Amino acid sequence: MNQDKRQRLEAAGWTVGDASDFLKLSLTEFDEWVTTTWEQFKHIASDPTYEKAKCYYDNGQLRIEVSIGSSHSRDNTVVILAVNLFCGLK
Repeated sequence: MNQDKRQRLEAAGWTVGDASDFLKLSLTEFDEWVTTTWEQFKHIASDPTYEKAKCYYDNGQLRIEVSIGSSHSRDNTVVILAVNLFCGLK
């Protein structure tokens, strides 16, 4: 957003910031449903900060899931490879 537009919005009483400013939540606290509009959801979902997050919108509610640990598919692959190795050696 350019500085002129930001100043006009703030002069009109709007608060300008990013998604974490708007929702007052850290990345680890986003794992819950929060009331928002579709326009706000589109803005938040397109924010590069949440590139690896999964964003959902349903009935006026926003949910952002942030994966902190390893993915389940990676864990499942390790288990499958271990079982195949065990069966192949037997």
